[in-house]
Amino acid sequence: MQLDPTQQQAYFETLLDECVRPHRDAVADIIHEDGIAVVLFRASPRVQQGARAMGWDGEAPVFKLSDEAREKMAAGSEAAGDAVTARWMRASRSGRIFVIAHDGVTWLLNFDPDTGYSLEPAVERA
Repeated sequence: MQLDPTQQQAYFETLLDECVRPHRDAVADIIHEDGIAVVLFRASPRVQQGARAMGWDGEAPVFKLSDEAREKMAAGSEAAGDAVTARWMRASRSGRIFVIAHDGVTWLLNFDPDTGYSLEPAVERA
């Protein structure tokens, strides 16, 4: 299903309102120090099991992605030909939020205090 730009923006705002903004304090504590905040949203049992391997305590909706899991995800993304995710995982910058929803749908979000939230572009930058 392809969404037009207006639908895409509405979907993005819903994503933020329902799963990121309610946890903004926990997210801010993690992303301020170059960590990657993982936000689980209506995650299936299968996703919850995988999240435990990433450092999830089994309860909090937000957690810091462990360095080991971060590198495994970057290497796995690279091996699968996903250079965007690999680069995003390995970047040394603040403001990264990895959202995992439902049965494994994921989003790479960025937060900048001046411009707000944005999705990581889906294409490699030149």
